[in-house]
Amino acid sequence: MGDEPLSAHGTRRLIDAVVRRRSCRAADRLVRAYYDALLRFVSRQVRDADEADAIVQESFIAALRSLSSYDPDKGAFATWLYRIATYKVIDWRRARSAQTLSVDDVGVSPSEPRSGQNVPSQAADADLLERIGASIANEDERTQVIWRLRIYERMSFPEISAVMDMPEPAVKARHYRLLSRIRKEFGDEYE
Repeated sequence: MGDEPLSAHGTRRLIDAVVRRRSCRAADRLVRAYYDALLRFVSRQVRDADEADAIVQESFIAALRSLSSYDPDKGAFATWLYRIATYKVIDWRRARSAQTLSVDDVGVSPSEPRSGQNVPSQAADADLLERIGASIANEDERTQVIWRLRIYERMSFPEISAVMDMPEPAVKARHYRLLSRIRKEFGDEYE
């Protein structure tokens, strides 16, 4: 669905057209330019393609409704969209029961079993990942957003700081406190 990427200036012109003239054409161009990247980001977190697509659509609806509040001095438009999508993913996860968490929910997806790992070991790993995912889901929203941007979008701390409009040390503190808590809570189980 995506079109050619937009420059920051091109993005700003489209935003102005949507906000000032309520241009449907500009809104469509804006969505098309960022759709694929946002879908990849959400799909890494939500393994169901239909659900991921629905979340992306909800994200764009929310973004277009609040477009006048976007401040380019606080970060790139794409990172603003990632933040909106991250909150939509968190909302989606909350709507699901804790019993349906999968190993993908923690941002660590074992691609293949470790060499020599047997089926019971794989099941134990899946159980551990589910419990870690449930633990992360209990964190406050800001910490969850930081975690998801770091794990799924592989953003640097300065990038996350810009997206979250938080000082970088605060972002790092939340991230490392969460990692420390996970290590403490799951002890020897967590590698």
